[in-house]
Amino acid sequence: MDHPCAGLFYRRSVGVPHRWSNYVPNRMGTRHMDLVPMSIIFTPKIPLVFTSRIVAPEIPKPPKIWHKRVIWKFVNLRALAVPIEDCATLVGHSLEECLHAVEELSLTEAISTRRHVLIKDVMR
Repeated sequence: MDHPCAGLFYRRSVGVPHRWSNYVPNRMGTRHMDLVPMSIIFTPKIPLVFTSRIVAPEIPKPPKIWHKRVIWKFVNLRALAVPIEDCATLVGHSLEECLHAVEELSLTEAISTRRHVLIKDVMR
């Protein structure tokens, strides 16, 4: 049978606490002999086997198709000076898709000509 103090070393707290001394006060604040568990065996804190989480690559969504009716509706809304955020929700596309469509389909000219036509109709 092992001794109950197996694996424990006695440390003596004597004198002024120093960074190399084993100063361990008890609750009453007096210095005394303490049983402190100490080990000379190194136990690493990092795991022996590293695991990595495999992340699947993000697949981009295919762009939505812009039908002619949707483009015409978008051009009319922008000609009426509706904010592009509201146009995106009314048309059913995201804001980025609407901005991309304006650039790719060169809708700025179509919007400005439609705006001039609407202004002429009002002025008659």
